[in-house]
Amino acid sequence: MPEIEEFDLADDEIRSVEVSPCDIGELIKDSESQVRMGLCGKSIKEAATQECPIKGSEHGSHLVSVFNPANYPSPWPLIPFSAPTPKLEKRIPFHLLPQKLVVHDPWNLLSVNLMRRKDKDGMEWTSKDDVVRIYRLQLSATGTKTVEKEKKLQAELVAKCQDIGQREGIIYVPSDKTSTSPAIMAFPPLRPPPPESVPEAHLYLSPAHQVGVGNHSVAYNAEWELPRSMLVKEKLCQDCMKDQIAEDLKQQKKCGKYHYVGVKKKAKVQDGSESVLREASPSTATFDPKSAKVTITDGQLPGVSAKFIPARAFESKKIDGNDRRGEDKKGPEVHAISPRTYKGPIVKVFPEVDWQNPERGPYCPHIQESMGCEKVPLTAKVSAVAKLSKRYDDHLGREANNYQSFPAHLFEHRKDSNVIPPLHDDPVPGGAVVPQFYGYYVPEENEGDKYLSPILLLENCGVPIVVEALDEYDKHHCTSLLLRMHEAGWTHGDCEFNL
Repeated sequence: MPEIEEFDLADDEIRSVEVSPCDIGELIKDSESQVRMGLCGKSIKEAATQECPIKGSEHGSHLVSVFNPANYPSPWPLIPFSAPTPKLEKRIPFHLLPQKLVVHDPWNLLSVNLMRRKDKDGMEWTSKDDVVRIYRLQLSATGTKTVEKEKKLQAELVAKCQDIGQREGIIYVPSDKTSTSPAIMAFPPLRPPPPESVPEAHLYLSPAHQVGVGNHSVAYNAEWELPRSMLVKEKLCQDCMKDQIAEDLKQQKKCGKYHYVGVKKKAKVQDGSESVLREASPSTATFDPKSAKVTITDGQLPGVSAKFIPARAFESKKIDGNDRRGEDKKGPEVHAISPRTYKGPIVKVFPEVDWQNPERGPYCPHIQESMGCEKVPLTAKVSAVAKLSKRYDDHLGREANNYQSFPAHLFEHRKDSNVIPPLHDDPVPGGAVVPQFYGYYVPEENEGDKYLSPILLLENCGVPIVVEALDEYDKHHCTSLLLRMHEAGWTHGDCEFNL
């Protein structure tokens, strides 16, 4: 391939593009739906939900916030490991790693006594009384600096979002090309900023889910329970917004404030990948055919991005005073812009609707109807790997420090192919080199002479590979990951080659 310059010819196809993991929020909602239908999960009886004393906790036996058992709708909370949990693969910013980890460890796995029985008798969660311990997040100096940088960037982003010129809008255009009705430019309320920190999470350990034993540590596939809002995006109900737009327009007409501005096309030129409409007035419109978005700019609203949506999705509500809710079940559809353009009057409205977050109250009736439930749990469980250190081995702490110092690209999956010297035979996929890092936690208090291991939380990357089952290409792929780590300035220190 290098001889015929095929890599050069295929540059556009193999250039580096980051691939995002599957949306964990959608996986969580699918899992909740299966539990509600009774396909999986066992509910903890009401008597079993009473909180046991938590050693070392400033709250004693009282669990606060979203983890309070009173906040769970039926059939939640579930018996740990009684339902499949989606794997968490997305990166969590260091400043959002939970500060406190409530560890549920009925089998006392935190003592890392590997001499225990290896059969699975008595490993059902309900066969043991729960043992709960409190752990605290411990970051390295590098991790602490990263938190400071993240908070600074977050503050800048929040400030930017407050600028009306950065707000995203939606244009409802007339369905009939001959219509003289104005298009509606709606500016939804700003999405609430994310939390500055996450105070608490829970971790569940079971010997039935041990996934490996190494020279320095033992690993378990654990259930990690986090605030649901940390993983599931807030929603802005389109039905609520259309209802409010109709109400706002009705009030504008009633008060005599129904004014709009015209958009007049002067000339059309090609500017890179975008078609730009030059206006005789101060207003301009920029169209991006790939993303089906339009940017409307004028003296009052600079830099506002918007989507074209057919007016029927809006008009089928209460625009004429009659309720036509049944005419539009699917909601708005985004028009393909190219080569479509809109020339005509625009009315701007700013509907006051709430972003839907169950922590601030129930979902609106529209979302409840689409989900088939009135209430969702305020927490969600995901799968992560908990590495525990063998007794009095300090290797795990050094490993945690390394994860906090790795460059970002080692955690990223990319849609590209790599040729890593000295391997020149074939390009290999540009997957992540290391698993995602989800925090290093240490016991809040020592228990005398009793050993309690620290906990390193990492992404669950699946089952270990079987070396004997690898072909030559697979071995080259694995080797390329190690070589990429070396190129980033890191050495593994515990590997051998057998190509």
